[in-house]
Amino acid sequence: MSVAASPCSEIVVTGSGKLRGVDEPETGACAWRGIPFAAPPIGDFRWKPPQPAKPWKGIRDADLWGPRCVQKGGLLMDLMGPDPSGRMSEDCLYLNVWRPTKKGTYPVIVYFHGGGLGLGSANTPIWWGDRLASEQDIVVVTAAYRLNVFGFLALPALRDEDADRGVGGYGTLDQVAALRWVRDNIEAFGGDPGNVTIFGTSGGGWSVCTLMATPLAEGLFHQAVMASGGCGRAGTVEQGFERGRAFAKKAGCGSSDLECLRGLDADEVMGAIYPYPTWTYFSIGPHVDGHLLSATPLEMIRSGGFNRVPFLAGTNRNEMSLQLAGARGDLASTPPEAYGPALRTFMPLSKEAAAELQALYPLASFGGSPMKAYQMMVSDLSFICPTLDALVAVSDQGVPAYGYRFDFQDVMGGARFGVMHGMDIPFVFDSFDRAVTRFLYNKSQTAKARKLGKLMQAYWAAFARTGAPGDGGITPWPPFSKASPMIQLLGEKVRTAPSKIFNRCAFWEKHPVSLGW
Repeated sequence: MSVAASPCSEIVVTGSGKLRGVDEPETGACAWRGIPFAAPPIGDFRWKPPQPAKPWKGIRDADLWGPRCVQKGGLLMDLMGPDPSGRMSEDCLYLNVWRPTKKGTYPVIVYFHGGGLGLGSANTPIWWGDRLASEQDIVVVTAAYRLNVFGFLALPALRDEDADRGVGGYGTLDQVAALRWVRDNIEAFGGDPGNVTIFGTSGGGWSVCTLMATPLAEGLFHQAVMASGGCGRAGTVEQGFERGRAFAKKAGCGSSDLECLRGLDADEVMGAIYPYPTWTYFSIGPHVDGHLLSATPLEMIRSGGFNRVPFLAGTNRNEMSLQLAGARGDLASTPPEAYGPALRTFMPLSKEAAAELQALYPLASFGGSPMKAYQMMVSDLSFICPTLDALVAVSDQGVPAYGYRFDFQDVMGGARFGVMHGMDIPFVFDSFDRAVTRFLYNKSQTAKARKLGKLMQAYWAAFARTGAPGDGGITPWPPFSKASPMIQLLGEKVRTAPSKIFNRCAFWEKHPVSLGW
């Protein structure tokens, strides 16, 4: 008796060649790993816009992960979990696709990983797409993009050689190239190219807002989800040139000597930018170059010049608690009576501004703990207020916007650090038992977390299908506006409540502090 062939082994024809996928037997999904969506950005292609992938002959077995892009690890990379490729290379422009095994045409979610635009991988187990695909009937794509100096170097000589006069946004251009690949090829995998949702966390969240703003991504996606991101950061070309010249000098090359710079090996390139200050990977990123961006993404949205698609955005309640504890552990010993004086040594503010800040974050609201108050300040400054600004800007343009705050705290370290940055990821991807998340939950906690996770997966899938997270009989989720700033609180109990942080965010817009750590 013959055994029917798996639908995952059926040959898929793309613009570059034929592919054979693999089964994900545990989850009932098909997977295609390590698909090249652009040419390797090496040699003369280093610091250039991505070029078309080279076609191949015959059938390519899509069973191996592509290498992660060149980066220097650290605590953040360790927290994300190991990269299953076991390889790192400049030749890293690959993506992965998951789909249900059953026949059909499904909405598409394209996920861009976090890591502050300096770290991370499209292959990390906590955002594998197999379970989201099989449980919610979605095609999931995770795509790599060039990181750190490989993705965002700006120099006058690089601008001069570019026909579009673009510079310093190569990682974002990689993301655009991945979306073009999805538009041109995803139908062969059962995906609907007319219904694509982009989704990113942290650095990927900031990338989502850049993609919403840039005209280069027009028509390539139809919904956007920004988790723990923001829209306000994009350097000027002049700032990029200053950093680029310093990099070139440290690398031993003239800033206009592109042959020398492209002749460096990857280790020499990384050696010229490290050590980075702890937790300041956002010192790099796309630039307002007149091609990719004409202003910061937030300014472009506020002016109406952006890709007008339904927008879902939110943050975790205590985004930067762990990071602040790691970078400024000395603040933990601040006694309550020293809250105000210590605040001025922590934040570079005038006496009057520091007094205003202390009133906005009264110690009584944080159990008398200066450290918890400082953690909330940095969380607001880094992610929470940039997200609120984005929600207001999008909704003010008459585009549907939905906000949330992730509140699930019953996890190892939750009593000390609250709801930390990145803790929402396994809830969307159902990856509680994968590295490294499996070490954070006991059996009871996992059961409660999975209950919320099922609801969040349904919300995200509904948004991908319809542009509204509350459709399809799920607990209602009203749209956000400045007049009615309702957000969904996603915790052990899910409820809707108004955002109450406008005064705090107005302070940070008036005082855009840079902490320098």
